[in-house]
Amino acid sequence: MFVRINPHLFLLQGSNGGRFPYANSLLVRDEVTAVIDTGADVADLEQVARECPPDLVINTHFHIDHSRGNSFFPETRILTHEWDARALETREQFLAATGLFELGEKFYRDGVPCCEAEGVLRDGELLDFGATKLRVLHTPGHTPGHLALFHDEEEILFAGDIDLTSFGPWYGNPEADLEDFRRSIIKVRDLKPRLVLTGHLEPVTEGIEERFNKYLEVLEKRDELLLDFLKEPKTLEEIVDAKLIYRKHPEPVEVYRRFEELMIAKHLISLEKNGLVSKQGEEYQAS
Repeated sequence: MFVRINPHLFLLQGSNGGRFPYANSLLVRDEVTAVIDTGADVADLEQVARECPPDLVINTHFHIDHSRGNSFFPETRILTHEWDARALETREQFLAATGLFELGEKFYRDGVPCCEAEGVLRDGELLDFGATKLRVLHTPGHTPGHLALFHDEEEILFAGDIDLTSFGPWYGNPEADLEDFRRSIIKVRDLKPRLVLTGHLEPVTEGIEERFNKYLEVLEKRDELLLDFLKEPKTLEEIVDAKLIYRKHPEPVEVYRRFEELMIAKHLISLEKNGLVSKQGEEYQAS
């Protein structure tokens, strides 16, 4: 579904409200046409390819729900951050970036999106599409190269997977970084956008600062849940079994257990660093 944001920007809302395995895409129709992320519905991407073939495809990051539609635009120049560009180059590099070498076949049944990015984007770079100008923001955490884009003149933020969902921040890949994510949320919040478009939500127009703060607070609540659970010593496996982040591990269970383990491990490292958790042998306990 195409949602007009202004005369040159259209949100392509993915199925099921843009929830994984879909995502929202942003279409720029200006002197230069671009598609930002390619996780929208196949029919919408096919319509774009047919009626207004883009000059550029921009991926905010490498994840499959933001890059799987790159193949609809085989002649189009692809831009992303250099870290995520490497992740997209080959199947092996993609699976290494996700941490799912052994489990990838269960999760990526339709294969992984491999492509060669022909250019890299850097923090502060201004993309000039004509009347539309978008500033590149490097917002690591979800992935090391995650990007957001900001329309300074109209105060419109395309935040990618700083997505403001009730689930909260997701950092279940090996190189995702919890502290970077905190800083990136604050970075985009402090721009004070009047409209936020994300990979997985309807456009956000009200209570934006509060929404960012609640999103940030999810990280603190996960710390609190973990510290409460660690009043008695627990192994990492026992913590993962408690499902403190996901509440339920959907199919394929092994994949979501892996994501939970990676996210919990990042909290444990942070809490140990701050003297709030100690480790004896294979067990962790709140200090």
